[in-house]
Amino acid sequence: VIDLTGDDKDDLQRAIALSLEESSRAFRETGITDEEQAISRVLEASIAENKASLKRTHTEVWSDSPNPYDRKRVDTCSVGLKNVGNTCWFSAVIQSLFNLLEFQRLVLNYSPPAQVHDLPRTQKEHRNLPFMQELRNLFSLMVGSKRKYVDPSRAVEILKDAFKSSEAQQVCLILP
Repeated sequence: VIDLTGDDKDDLQRAIALSLEESSRAFRETGITDEEQAISRVLEASIAENKASLKRTHTEVWSDSPNPYDRKRVDTCSVGLKNVGNTCWFSAVIQSLFNLLEFQRLVLNYSPPAQVHDLPRTQKEHRNLPFMQELRNLFSLMVGSKRKYVDPSRAVEILKDAFKSSEAQQVCLILP
């Protein structure tokens, strides 16, 4: 045991010599330098930290915390969209469009047709109307929600139904 708390420089030199001797012996036994060992320790710590971070993020993103405070929006953060099952593509597109201020303004100012002659004439127009109304609702929630995220389930369902009806129409056109 070497006491390094005093002013004795010889103790410090002995400690350095012992450390070098020990690292030299470790290198001879393992073939791994002290620097390589230090890098390995840092990498292992980084991997463990990343795993813990991913686990925390995974829990935060994929589950609703029973604690309402955990779901509360932080004033400086924008609102996200809840992943409702394989909908990351939807969230990415909608959040990108939401951040285009002109597009956001158009959606938020959208008003559905009020008069009979303004009603959609084609199936495609008829299908787009509920989606636009729900998109407007979703954008409104993204602007004014006090939660960290909003649930886009209704918009996703409308979109899925639109694709289903398009596929059904195509099959009907192919089959006599």
